[in-house]
Amino acid sequence: MDAGYTKDKTDALLADLPASAISSGTLDTARIPDLTLSKISDAGSAASRDVGDDDDDLVTNSTAKSTYAPVSVGLDGSFGGTYLKTVSDLLNGEPVSVMRAISSGQHAAIYDGSTAYDATADLQGLISDAPDNCTLVWPRGKFVHGNLQIEDKTTLRLLGESAVHSLSGMGASGSLIGFQLVGTVEDVEISGHRIIGDGVKDNYHAGIWSASGGDLADIRINNNVISDVAIGISLNENLSGSIDGFLIADNVLRHMVGIDSGRGYGIHVAYLNAGDAKGLVAFNRVYAAGRHAYYCARASNVSWIGNSSFGHRSQLSTTEQSDATDGLGQLHPSMYIARSNHISVSGYRASSGFGGALAIGTDPNAEGATCYDVTVNGSSLILPQDGIPLLVIGDASPSVSSYPEDIRVAGNDLYADFSALTDVMSVEAIQQNCGKRVCIKNNTIRIAGVNQTTAGINVIGRDETTGTAGYSDNLEISGNSISLSTGNSSTCRAIRLDSTVCASASTATLDHNATSGDCVNTPVVAVSTVTNPNLRIRTRSGDCVGLYTGGDTSPSVNQGVTVLPINNSSATSITMFDDGEDGQVVTLVFGDANTTLVNGTNLRITGGTNFTPTIRDTVQLVSQGGTWYEVGRTNN
Repeated sequence: MDAGYTKDKTDALLADLPASAISSGTLDTARIPDLTLSKISDAGSAASRDVGDDDDDLVTNSTAKSTYAPVSVGLDGSFGGTYLKTVSDLLNGEPVSVMRAISSGQHAAIYDGSTAYDATADLQGLISDAPDNCTLVWPRGKFVHGNLQIEDKTTLRLLGESAVHSLSGMGASGSLIGFQLVGTVEDVEISGHRIIGDGVKDNYHAGIWSASGGDLADIRINNNVISDVAIGISLNENLSGSIDGFLIADNVLRHMVGIDSGRGYGIHVAYLNAGDAKGLVAFNRVYAAGRHAYYCARASNVSWIGNSSFGHRSQLSTTEQSDATDGLGQLHPSMYIARSNHISVSGYRASSGFGGALAIGTDPNAEGATCYDVTVNGSSLILPQDGIPLLVIGDASPSVSSYPEDIRVAGNDLYADFSALTDVMSVEAIQQNCGKRVCIKNNTIRIAGVNQTTAGINVIGRDETTGTAGYSDNLEISGNSISLSTGNSSTCRAIRLDSTVCASASTATLDHNATSGDCVNTPVVAVSTVTNPNLRIRTRSGDCVGLYTGGDTSPSVNQGVTVLPINNSSATSITMFDDGEDGQVVTLVFGDANTTLVNGTNLRITGGTNFTPTIRDTVQLVSQGGTWYEVGRTNN
């Protein structure tokens, strides 16, 4: 930075002006008869800065340089080392070119992209001295620098006219190299920059980032291109501080390096102040992220709209691919939502990736945090390159009250074709590990090219791993269209019920799901004996099949059961059907001759006498006012 233009010399220039030249804080240049560019030049160091040189001040070559004239700030000279083109710019607050902070001898190499000059000190000085309500402009060219801190700023715009930032130096975890938001930062925009790291994960280069302890509000990060960094964009106040209002839109991120926690992220959001912040992450594109293209690590009230991920984890090195913890074959989806609430994901497109497309987890660090009120709709999760499920709900080993709640997955398209992949033996489109009040509805699922075990939706319904708490309840799977074309119908299941959900007491309803292809005859398959009395399966005909436990004298028909198969190995007298609703009609199908329907106050049998059906007989009942009435029977 040219040290010639100091606050004292700026004040001296202003002191020479007649009082009539200044009116309401605005300079009237018509009343300054002797103010010339040469006089301003004399106040500085002519050896290091030629103020009258248009190539440095008012750039006219739009193909190579900025069209913005550098400007200054207030009368107090608080803009420190900024070069002044005219004193009127000092008062009028127009955009300021960062070239004012860099010696003119470096300009040509910056403009043509051949520079190796480290401009960190120059740029940091300019940013630090910038007042409120200021715009700094990086013209087209190449800028080499280390970390730049934007600290305690209000209403600051950092605009790049296709400027290229070549990041330099070695950072560390929690001390990255890029554009850093520090302290109290409000109404700040960073847009139009191309930020390039060196592609070395251990150097911790980043695009735009923050660390815990700051207070960020109304942050806008738009239209940037960021590549070869460990983290692309990270608004991170995870441990302390706050974020209130942000927009991350229309950015392109390529090759996020690293696969372990804290690296390999495209766009990362994390903050503690749940309930207040409102954020929008929209229409960004991430190519080949190493761990997560989008990571909503701990957040509230964030909408993710129209984002996309391509080739997720496709550029991992051979060593990274074989890593036992974080390599290929592990669940590291392109979008991961954890410890967050009031989250909406719509129009997301994930294509041709490894490690899964989207996961709604809960608490990867087992802190007891929960994830609730998450909606995923209108998204396309397609063409996975491995057997990791495209969409996962809940952790595979939940612990410490860690399960998602109020999750809605609706109207999405999930498509996999493994015809060209010889190493994929089994796959699931959706895997539901655990969760309460989970709705999977009206999705289209298509899987082709797998000749081994395949499931459109795999329902596991796990409970607490380290205890006995129930972590799965109120699951609804309805209106989905599932087509499996694998050439092996014996291993196809449209919906698979794991032994956990078959044996638990959690409520699960499967309703009006359409099947085609090789799973048409296996719409629902339970892998073990079903003893869960709250599992309801509504068939393609619309019937809801309930579960009867042998020896039960007052079986439940809740959640709209229409068909109840009954089997008893010994004499059993049924006197009532619990949990019925007025108008509910239930058809009993008997598989033995050991059951007796007892006529009484709660169960009215035709003729007013008990009835003991034989195998394959049916009895139809209707509920009204707490009493069941027989309306028909068949003797088969």
